[in-house]
Amino acid sequence: GNFSISDELKIKDWEKGWKDIFDRFKESDCNVEELVPHYFRNATFISRYNYSYIETVSNHFQLKFYEAYKFWFFKKYLSDFNHIYEFGCGPAYNLLILNKLFPNVNLYGLDWSSFAIKIIKILSKQNKKIDGMSFDMFNPDYNIKLKENSAVITFGGMEQLGNNFHKFIDYLLSQPKCTYFHSEPFYELYDV
Repeated sequence: GNFSISDELKIKDWEKGWKDIFDRFKESDCNVEELVPHYFRNATFISRYNYSYIETVSNHFQLKFYEAYKFWFFKKYLSDFNHIYEFGCGPAYNLLILNKLFPNVNLYGLDWSSFAIKIIKILSKQNKKIDGMSFDMFNPDYNIKLKENSAVITFGGMEQLGNNFHKFIDYLLSQPKCTYFHSEPFYELYDV
């Protein structure tokens, strides 16, 4: 199929997508269920499982599977940190899951979309443990310093960088005493 390539020119597409979610969120009186990203299909579809292909039965399989994976991942790897930063956080959906699991941990969402940051600012008024800031992973701001005993996560965020990931990796490596976790769909790991 035809796949679009993410790069620095895709900011307009992300702004439009997160604006749609921001508008739904505001119109719903800030119902957090409206923060589910659009890319979770509400339909049955063909998926890969155990080196085979399966057809899902539930319309919500993709979202529920991904949520179960994240709950497992977060509980297994992120329970010992005082601060968690998600780069490429989009509409902060993962921050809400993290806040349920770790209500005393400081959570930070970083994204280049102004609408993603607007969503986080609304959430931060409701919960002081959640905060966010604008961050361009193509051109990292070294003035943003990560705190000690921090976990840094990406969930499909680095995928958006394509081959232009070097500046972001250099930024991460410049941060002292952080631990990094990346959950990314790398084509190179597919066993087709």
